[in-house]
Amino acid sequence: MAISFIGAGAANGGTGDTTYSFASLLNSAGITPTLLSGDIVIVASCRRHTANLAQTTPAGYSVLVPNVYSNGATQDTNLIVFYKFMGTTPDTSFTMPASGVAAGGSSFTVHVFRGVQTLDTGSPQTASGVGATATDPPSVTPVTAGAVIYVAGGACASTAHTLMTAPANITGAGANSFQSQDPSQANCAAGVHAGWVSGAFNPAAFGGGNTGAAGSWAAISLALKPAATGGNMKVWNGSAWVEKPAKVWNGSAWVAKPVKVWNGSAWVLS
Repeated sequence: MAISFIGAGAANGGTGDTTYSFASLLNSAGITPTLLSGDIVIVASCRRHTANLAQTTPAGYSVLVPNVYSNGATQDTNLIVFYKFMGTTPDTSFTMPASGVAAGGSSFTVHVFRGVQTLDTGSPQTASGVGATATDPPSVTPVTAGAVIYVAGGACASTAHTLMTAPANITGAGANSFQSQDPSQANCAAGVHAGWVSGAFNPAAFGGGNTGAAGSWAAISLALKPAATGGNMKVWNGSAWVEKPAKVWNGSAWVAKPVKVWNGSAWVLS
């Protein structure tokens, strides 16, 4: 099953809990998408502080990439990625827990994909830096045909800085970024590259972001592995139930076909 980009968005966090509605998501055509069972929601969260700041996982979400910490001269960056697969009745929102520090900036991006199984081999990769340098995601090497590359970056400073923009060689959904309000500068951006075919992919640096010598940045690159297209039928091999692709006769050969289930409103790939 090919991975599909469903929608993306971004928001500003804060010292209090922040509820993000999926009605705020937009797809590549600028239309609010509908989430279905099995869709994966990926959230990148950047927080500014003067130390390594632990981030609390939103309820129902799991950590996809643990916190990447960058220790700037006075402005530290903490970047973490969460995820959740939607259930039979997809969520309409989630709540980002409070930063817990009065002077800590907070911002996050939200991306939704369909047809994702798990992380591909060789990911995630992380990078960080300090000073007035660009937020530069590391190279990642997927191994599965149809893998989609996701990159996220965070940059923090003590003074206003420009919004981060997508790396020049990121194609597809592009980047969604948001900068927290003064005086707590925490900038977060994430983008999607759907054009990978083979070998290593080295994302270009994000544009914008931190321009101060006291600041810092962190970045993450990962590859999403597509879900199997043969369905999830299982057969008994004599000692265990093993997964086998569902096949149908096309008139000359048996070919694999995806299995679909009813999610309450439509037939969707299992």
